[in-house]
Order: sequence, then structure tokens, then C-alpha cells
Amino acid sequence: AAARIEALAQHDDRHKASLVETLDVWLRFQRNAADAARALGIHRHTLTYRLERIGAILGTELSDEVCFDLRLQLLAHRLRR
Repeated sequence: AAARIEALAQHDDRHKASLVETLDVWLRFQRNAADAARALGIHRHTLTYRLERIGAILGTELSDEVCFDLRLQLLAHRLRR
């Protein structure tokens, strides 16, 4: 999963995007789209689009197991930066 977070971070750098932040906020809000979108200051449909992009970049669906692993890796990623 560390490679997954790094892939998102590289995408963000190349495209001036904020997918790592989007994923982090969405997971912090326990995958509640309305609350996460509000916290990010974006429309819920924009959040949905970003989550679809994240899944496509990672090559996986954001299942419970994947999200758990990603949450741990986001915490580690934040500590490394």
C-alpha cells in the first residue's frame, strides 16, 4: 500500500491534484461522502469522481480491506513527510 499512496502523491504532483488529501479526508470521515465533501469544500459529485480516479490509479476497488490498509499507509506517509 505504500506504493499505492506514493502513486497517488506522484499523480497529485504531476497534475496539481489533491487525491491523497481527498482519500485521507474521506477515510477520516469513515467514507461518508457528504461529510467529506463538505470538509474538502467540494461538491459530492466531485468527491465521487475523485474516488473513482483513485480506484483507477490504484487498480482496485476501495473495499473495506483496501481502505483499512490505505488508512494505515496514509498515517505512515504523513509521518514521513
